[in-house]
Amino acid sequence: MNFETITQTIREVVNELSGQLPDSDLQNARIFLDAGEPGVALENLCAQIYEYDVPIARSAYLRLEAAGRAMSLDSSNWSHLTVS
Repeated sequence: MNFETITQTIREVVNELSGQLPDSDLQNARIFLDAGEPGVALENLCAQIYEYDVPIARSAYLRLEAAGRAMSLDSSNWSHLTVS
């Protein structure tokens, strides 16, 4: 997975979470993505999903996991999320 694909993948999940997380948290993720920081965007997004106890679709989880693994992030960022 290349940088552009990683960024687009995370952006898609952010858009899918509209209405489930505060707009400010989603906007923060978009800002990090626009700044070329998909790793920070993914870490923060996962933290907010966990903090607000938002169950996410399995497809969204698998995309976050794939993006995180492609960036060699620690799986603890997404492994604790609730999948619906």
